[in-house]
Amino acid sequence: MVTRESRTGPETRKGYRPALNSSTMLNMTSSVEWPAGRLRALHRVRRWAYWALHERPPDVLPPLARGERVLAGLVDAAGAPVVATTVAIYLGGRRDAWRRLGWVELASVSWQPRPGVLHLVGLAGPEAYQVRLAGTARPRLVALALEQFAASVLISVPVWLDGGRTAAVTARRVPGSREVTWVVRLRDRADAEDPEVHGRVAAAIRQIRAETGL
Repeated sequence: MVTRESRTGPETRKGYRPALNSSTMLNMTSSVEWPAGRLRALHRVRRWAYWALHERPPDVLPPLARGERVLAGLVDAAGAPVVATTVAIYLGGRRDAWRRLGWVELASVSWQPRPGVLHLVGLAGPEAYQVRLAGTARPRLVALALEQFAASVLISVPVWLDGGRTAAVTARRVPGSREVTWVVRLRDRADAEDPEVHGRVAAAIRQIRAETGL
């Protein structure tokens, strides 16, 4: 006669489910070799969850020009909407007042992850804007802003003027368009009305066009 040993431990009771804590889940996931496709799907779900929590889309959009498309939008830490398009970034304010900053109108775009601040510096004067976002991870809007700004800069060359003064000539283009905008930044108190400055800058632009075909 064959007998079976009876086990009355809690793990053998009908309907028993072991308790899972964070360490148990960590051990389980680390010991399982996930297929590459499933891992990519998991990363997409995690990114979507982060965007849903920290990149809430704005309730309103700015008025757009013909052919302009929205790339990304979110609400900053102060509750103001921020929208990035193919040609500009829009900073929302009170009463649906929008400040439009074209990509070709910006001197620099930078991101500080630790405070979670997007810095925008305009070409016209010492205009600087800080967009404080929730969290320290880089949102999709920030990545697009950096990409669009970089794509708007075609070439930049220094121009040497008399007296040790300098200028910078930059060819800018709205991403996706053919129109080139020439931006001249004078340094060392160079006078824009000075014929010598005007002639050097014009010569530099002609040389860039001849060498690049812009």
